[in-house]
Amino acid sequence: MIAFDTAPAAGDVSPGLLGFLVVAGLGFALYLLVKSMRKRISKIEVPSEAELRRQRNEARASAPSGSSEPVTPVVPPATPATPTTPTTPPNAP
Repeated sequence: MIAFDTAPAAGDVSPGLLGFLVVAGLGFALYLLVKSMRKRISKIEVPSEAELRRQRNEARASAPSGSSEPVTPVVPPATPATPTTPTTPPNAP
């Protein structure tokens, strides 16, 4: 038979009750977060494919006779900010 030493050695440190309570608290918090997430996701209404096709066909029917697709606005891309300090070339004296 193999004998198991259950007593900790003199210099050993174990997580103890505090470590267990922290891990249990994190687990419980995770449970509550997942429960809340599932509740919020279940409230989201996703339109079916048939409903989307019907809306698209209605939009095409109500569009002006010259175009077959609804007009979408074109938004220009944002320009990057210009630096406020002047830059000097790398070989400048």
